[in-house]
Amino acid sequence: MVRPEKVGKALERLDQTYLNKLVKNARRGSKSAFAELFAAVCDRQIFYLQHLMPELTDPSAGGQQAGPEENGTGPGLTALQAAAVDVFVRVLHQLPSLANVNLFMVWVSRISRRYAKERSGSVSGEEMAGPYGISQLMQLPMAESQVFLMYYEQGLSIRAIADILNIGGGTVRGFLKIGRRHLHAD
Repeated sequence: MVRPEKVGKALERLDQTYLNKLVKNARRGSKSAFAELFAAVCDRQIFYLQHLMPELTDPSAGGQQAGPEENGTGPGLTALQAAAVDVFVRVLHQLPSLANVNLFMVWVSRISRRYAKERSGSVSGEEMAGPYGISQLMQLPMAESQVFLMYYEQGLSIRAIADILNIGGGTVRGFLKIGRRHLHAD
């Protein structure tokens, strides 16, 4: 059963410990944990999908409502809500492949980005993460890419990243420094 007080807490700050617990339980097959996880992060992913796929919110493009015949998920869903459901179906199927539960939000953002690219053929403009384009960051090695996404796209502090990844702040700064070198070499 989805507990509103916990969902509200997660929406406020997306408490990492709470999310990690939900991800672990969802990986073990708990349907209620997956439902709670969906409820906790859905609004954030809808916002992200709106940024990636602005055509879904443009009434002139027919993006306001998606009927059940379009998305198979039921009547009255907006196109963005239907897209979020589609993304979370992918999340459910790919959850066993998530290597580090601490990176769940960045991982879901990547799935959302791939979904938007597959559905639209491209994503809205060249999304920027700080001074770098997302497509540039995706070329970095995984560790550097994750740190860059957490720092620039998610807006997390070096201390927060260090806590989430269970590494030192110097290591986070090192990944940022090495990543910048890789990006400037290209």
